[in-house]
Amino acid sequence: MSNDFRPFIASECWRSFFLLPSADYILEEVPCLGFIFDVFAVVETGVWLKPGQKKFNGYVFDFLWREEKESSSVKTQEFLGYHHLVLTPEELGGWSFWQNIPLVLLKGLLSGETWPGGTVIVSASDDDVTYEVEGFAEEVEIPTQFAEYLERIGSIDEMVGVGIMTKKVGNIVKAALSELEVKRKISPAREKGRRRDSVKERTFHLFDEDKRPGDAEVKSLGIKPNTAYRYYQEWKKTQNHT
Repeated sequence: MSNDFRPFIASECWRSFFLLPSADYILEEVPCLGFIFDVFAVVETGVWLKPGQKKFNGYVFDFLWREEKESSSVKTQEFLGYHHLVLTPEELGGWSFWQNIPLVLLKGLLSGETWPGGTVIVSASDDDVTYEVEGFAEEVEIPTQFAEYLERIGSIDEMVGVGIMTKKVGNIVKAALSELEVKRKISPAREKGRRRDSVKERTFHLFDEDKRPGDAEVKSLGIKPNTAYRYYQEWKKTQNHT
């Protein structure tokens, strides 16, 4: 704008930022989605004409008077309109990395779960919830608005549909989630097997000390008589007894 007109212009500016998420698969200690945000900004400027004076050849003139206001002694600003400007991520320095979110937590949030399996809530408020995730070194802070956003999306396929991730990445994420689900189902069985092995090892240790299936020490392990006798037969085989 010409310097001659600037004294007669008033303006006020408002800025709004918009974060558009995208995500890629990444394997840290556990399978995760790494979230980044493309940052956009909308700048809205209101523009007014304001009364002022201008000097020509030594004479001072009042400007921006409307004819119907000539009888008024009050000089008021006149609203002209708004100017809008959209700033893209390239103009604002590109994208911004946010954080990695383990898939077990992400799946729960998509389903609307406040406390997904495999996680521990460290702290919670109306604004956010902080989680510890099994096998993941860092705490994960999830803002309430982001959790509600994921719940509205509802699934990995919908994340692909709205453009948060590509179809290729989505297929990898679904495969990783299926594998995690299989491991989750197998783990209790393995843990139960380990407990059985531990009881069996303690029983064998008592047999090494010349205890027998009917002795009180063996019964104190809580195993059934038939199981104790079977363990004893197995132990004898390991000792080359007949």
